[in-house]
Amino acid sequence: SISKHLFILIVGAVLTFLMGFYFTTYTNAKMPIVDSFTTVFSIFATYMVTKKILGNWLYWIVIDAVSVYLYFSRDLHLTSLLFMVYSIIAIFGYFYWMKKMKINA
Repeated sequence: SISKHLFILIVGAVLTFLMGFYFTTYTNAKMPIVDSFTTVFSIFATYMVTKKILGNWLYWIVIDAVSVYLYFSRDLHLTSLLFMVYSIIAIFGYFYWMKKMKINA
């Protein structure tokens, strides 16, 4: 439901900024907030996959797109390309699950 996704977004944002603050203060991380975002929301999205929640694919699309930027900015071009592929897979996964849900409904 939308309220559950809103809860995930709020909790994820708070955890992202707490973790980002920690890494900004105690490490030499170049993009601590972006790193924290991908980590926190990847954990939430993985949990959603285990519960077979359709919206997990939308989270993965955003996470993978942010990861493309993150790795490209660090001159990790092949890793960035890999995350582009993951983004495409997530798009196909979303539509495939949607189709399967309509068939089973």
